[in-house]
Amino acid sequence: MFDSEVLLPDLWDILGAVPVTLAMALGIFVFSTMIGSLFAMVEYRRIPLLRELVVAYKVIFKGVPMVIVIFLAYYGLPPTSRFLTSLVGIDYNGHSTPNWITLIVALTLCVSAFQAEVVKG
Repeated sequence: MFDSEVLLPDLWDILGAVPVTLAMALGIFVFSTMIGSLFAMVEYRRIPLLRELVVAYKVIFKGVPMVIVIFLAYYGLPPTSRFLTSLVGIDYNGHSTPNWITLIVALTLCVSAFQAEVVKG
């Protein structure tokens, strides 16, 4: 049952998170629309190899649940970024990446596959 005595003390903390959530949603929307538009253009122009890569990307990211992508990004991006930066001689600790950036990257990857379909029409 709903108990207002539990909600009311924390209501201002909950409402304080609304602007952050809206800003993240806007960022995800903007980035995924840009990537999705690029993917739609590649499919429209029928660029042979790139078109197949885009189709594979869309099949994968539309088929995998978003929570799995978030999980893989949270645990996979830090070691991957550390490895890639070590190849060019940069000492970077991937675990210092803020969680909100990891979330934006993961959700942008998922939503861009759907945005490509929307833009393509």
